[in-house]
Amino acid sequence: IFLFDVNFSGSTCLILFQIGKFLICSNVGDSRAIMIKENNEIVELSKDQKPEDYNEKIRIEKMGGIISQCNDLYDDGKIGGPFRIWVKGHDYPGIAMSRSIGDKIAHDIGVISEPEILSFKIDDKCQLLIIGSDGIWQYIKNEDVFPIIKPFIEEKNVENAVKEIIRKSSLTWFQKDENVDD
Repeated sequence: IFLFDVNFSGSTCLILFQIGKFLICSNVGDSRAIMIKENNEIVELSKDQKPEDYNEKIRIEKMGGIISQCNDLYDDGKIGGPFRIWVKGHDYPGIAMSRSIGDKIAHDIGVISEPEILSFKIDDKCQLLIIGSDGIWQYIKNEDVFPIIKPFIEEKNVENAVKEIIRKSSLTWFQKDENVDD
C-alpha cells in the first residue's frame, strides 16, 4: 500500500472522450485542451480554473481563502506573479488553481475537485486536439500552437510536433523564469 501526503500535493485532471459526434471535456484545474479547426480556428475545450476567475474567487473567499499575487519581484522591481490561494495569516498553500485533486489544505479554504464538464459537436472542420498542462500554456498562447507544429503535422510526425511544443515552452520558461513548470 502506498500512502501519499495529499495535504500539500495534488494534481489537475483533464479527460476528453467522444460520444458519437460529441466531444466531452471534464476538467479539474489548469490543464487545457483546445481544438484546431480549418483556417486555424481555435476552440477552447476547457477553461483554466484560476483563483482570479470571478465565480471561483467568490467561492474561495466565502470559505475563508485569501487570494493574492505572489510576492515575486521582477527585473523592473514590480511585485507580480500568478494569483494564488492562501490560508488567512499564513504563507501556505499558495496554490495557483482553484480546482484540484488532492491539496487537502486548499480544499479546506474553497478549492474543490468537482470537474467542469463541457461538450462540443464534432464536424468535418475539426483537425487537431491539443492537450497540455499549465506548464505548456503558461507562455504559449492557443493561437501560437498551430504555427509551431504545422511543419510536423504536414509530415504526419506527431511525436516531433509534441517535442517542438515542449521545446518552445521550455525555452520561454527559461527566458522569463528561473524554474520550468511540468
